[in-house]
Amino acid sequence: MIIYEDRTLRDIATFVTEKIATMEGVLSTTTHFILKKYKANGIIYDNPNTDDRQAIIL
Repeated sequence: MIIYEDRTLRDIATFVTEKIATMEGVLSTTTHFILKKYKANGIIYDNPNTDDRQAIIL
């Protein structure tokens, strides 16, 4: 397993196809994406109780 970060999905795909898939002994690859972390190692990154919406009074 590796963790790889890059700027675009195309850059990640290029890395996997050109670097990982061409290695001897690699039979297949599977890619998973983390789009946003909400919690890791017991630490919550986003407070769901915070409401940033601006109040509109009619």
